[in-house]
Amino acid sequence: MRAFVDRPAERRAEAVRFWAAVTGAEPSGGLLVPAKGDAHVEVRSGAGLALEVADVDAALTVAHALGADAVEAGETEAVVRSPGGTVFRLEQWSGAAVRSPAAGDADVDQVCLDVPAAAFDAEVAFWSRWTGWPVRKAARPEFTAVQPPDAMPLRLLIQRLEDGTPGAHLDLRCSDLAATRAKHEELGARTLRELPWWTVMEDPAGGAYCLIAARTAE
Repeated sequence: MRAFVDRPAERRAEAVRFWAAVTGAEPSGGLLVPAKGDAHVEVRSGAGLALEVADVDAALTVAHALGADAVEAGETEAVVRSPGGTVFRLEQWSGAAVRSPAAGDADVDQVCLDVPAAAFDAEVAFWSRWTGWPVRKAARPEFTAVQPPDAMPLRLLIQRLEDGTPGAHLDLRCSDLAATRAKHEELGARTLRELPWWTVMEDPAGGAYCLIAARTAE
């Protein structure tokens, strides 16, 4: 599984600089390569999530049977739209198998899918049935976690929106949220909203993400 920092092409360089700095990774094009383990974060335009599979065509067939649509399809990759409107990528497995350790006081921990309320139940059902991963209700009713195996580099969270359009953003788990927020602000990010257990931020390229206190699950 790989997370995409989805930013416009004209802001890509800004986004790469910022996300390389906050993750401690070395940029290779848009891919952020950690010192140890396999890369699982990439800055690019397009979908917010990529899943690597052994057989793209077979995975696409199952996704289609569960209500997803193929936006683009090729032999080794496909762009898919879920029943709830989430756009994601399927890619041929690259052989990546080593989870990179957290670097510093914050770690890109999960991809949060932002889903309109009318499509929320269908979206949760799709991801659970398609991946075969268990679903767990979070402490807050607007969140549901789809739990991948522990070896996966990222977790998957689905958030119910009262309004708005489908999208996705990254969540970074922080050992010291206030210190991480200050560091990110020094690097050009700005705080959009503070909540009891997390803070909504905007990176220098104009994209939203969240900082989450390590003590809370979601």
